[in-house]
Amino acid sequence: MDTLYAGKRRAIGPCIPYSPSKHPRLFMKRIALLLFAGLFGFATLQTATAQDEASHDVTIDVAGVNELSLNNDGDALNIDIGSNINSWVSGDGDVSYAVETNKSGQIIEANVSSSSFSNNGELSDVGLKVNASPPTNASGGETILTDVGDGGGTETVVSGITGVSENQLVLDYSAKVNEDVSPGEGGVTLTVTYTLTSSD
Repeated sequence: MDTLYAGKRRAIGPCIPYSPSKHPRLFMKRIALLLFAGLFGFATLQTATAQDEASHDVTIDVAGVNELSLNNDGDALNIDIGSNINSWVSGDGDVSYAVETNKSGQIIEANVSSSSFSNNGELSDVGLKVNASPPTNASGGETILTDVGDGGGTETVVSGITGVSENQLVLDYSAKVNEDVSPGEGGVTLTVTYTLTSSD
């Protein structure tokens, strides 16, 4: 079949399908154009959805905390020695302590002093020891605070305290006296003072 084209007759042959293998350059150009169009569209989308950001720092000041308390602070604990001279006798009082600290390497020290002897005797005639339950990850146990013939001093009863807040930690006491302490009402009164401090 013939057709009229610009005043001339031109024959139209059969339609031949496009083949990339026969036109590799044209194929690569088309691929490049498609990739460019895709990347351009993605960049445009990112720019359109981007948001402004702002930031600042917040500084939190923390004060040091080092607190120690006894559940019977100021109250007396009685230990009945009876006739057990020069023997350790356990007390049966309900005594505990609480500790709260945000510091590391803290210890609890105990110091024994003589408040009064109702009859004869002095501090070196008396023995007193305590078994202190330690808070988590700390160390504690039985410690002789003063012994007969000793006279007392300052002893570490709990060590390795770091960042804790615990209460109801038990203190178990035992006491003994020698024959120089006379019997009588009032007996012997000792004052135990605990201090939470750094091990350095």
